[in-house]
Amino acid sequence: MPKPLPGARKRPEINDKTPPVSRRTGAARRAWRSVAIWGLLMATLAACGEEPTAPRARVGEGCARNDDCAEGLACLQTELRCVVLCALDSDDCGAGIACQAAGQLGFCPLPPAQ
Repeated sequence: MPKPLPGARKRPEINDKTPPVSRRTGAARRAWRSVAIWGLLMATLAACGEEPTAPRARVGEGCARNDDCAEGLACLQTELRCVVLCALDSDDCGAGIACQAAGQLGFCPLPPAQ
């Protein structure tokens, strides 16, 4: 028998006392490996998260629903533009600008669309 290389692992000697390799052990390893790969794949997909969204519209910019407008603004359905909500009969819109009614809510009027 040739002399083993330095640092090489010794192969176990096979004798009658060595138990046979179980087929279930190999199947279990494959199953756990599949679970680990699946888990890594799912973790990678979850880490990607949601896709970045477009910035929300500012006052006077176009919209289709309230979610399209920036925080504190609402989409005025008659003009499809984002407006500032205000309390009726208040100075919320600034000096000399009246809050206009839109049902039970009010909004600050916008300059004409360009």
